[in-house]
Amino acid sequence: CKSMPFLADNSADTIFGMNVVYFLSPLEEYLKEMKRVLKPGGTVVFGCKFGSLPEAGTTEEFVNVNRHEICDTMRMAGFVVTMNKVLVDGGDVEMKNYVEIRATKPSVNPGREREELLAVMESSQ
Repeated sequence: CKSMPFLADNSADTIFGMNVVYFLSPLEEYLKEMKRVLKPGGTVVFGCKFGSLPEAGTTEEFVNVNRHEICDTMRMAGFVVTMNKVLVDGGDVEMKNYVEIRATKPSVNPGREREELLAVMESSQ
């Protein structure tokens, strides 16, 4: 949601979206609201499949199709960002090309940001 008035500032631990980041336009507005409602140290997790998306600009619906640009936008919004490939078990079909983009809201204490980044990077390995 671009606006979540039903959630107080710094109230959510995690926001999860599967196959949704492609449609968030403008992404910066959504990230601003997510950052508002997340607690310090809270995370946004997007599950994304980039292998079969249309190219940017070829459809009106798919506006965020480059994983690196999405991560850069999240960093510019003030998040600590990691990206990892994941294999999703689709029963009889292997679903490849899935990526987890994890963005962590830094803590209120700026001295902890480096420690948080290292912890996020370590936990994603």
